[in-house]
Amino acid sequence: MQKKRYKPKVGQILYSLNVGNSARGCEQKLTPVSVESVGTKYFKCLPLGKDKSMDFLKTSFAVETWNQKTDYSCDEELYESPQEWADEFESTKLITEIRAVFSVYGRPELSLETLRSIRSFLPNVQAH
Repeated sequence: MQKKRYKPKVGQILYSLNVGNSARGCEQKLTPVSVESVGTKYFKCLPLGKDKSMDFLKTSFAVETWNQKTDYSCDEELYESPQEWADEFESTKLITEIRAVFSVYGRPELSLETLRSIRSFLPNVQAH
């Protein structure tokens, strides 16, 4: 599901997470970046503390989606704040844990009351 994004402003601080091949063999790390320029389709970010004349360090992202502009797989994902990334990380972890309960062979060992309780929290569940 794609997040709804807004057009960033020059000088705004965002947070870049290394993903894909850039995260291979190392820890994923949030790096603060500064928005250096904003066009109609793309904006460019530079890691904080780096010289603005170092164009090769600037990364381009789509204004509407904040997806990295690349012909291959993305090396970076942008977040508004460290909390946004922490929330997404926790959400993914919880979904994985919940999915593991239901992906066992046969039926999960849950009581009828527990199953009813789970169903009450799920959106768009139709009783048959």
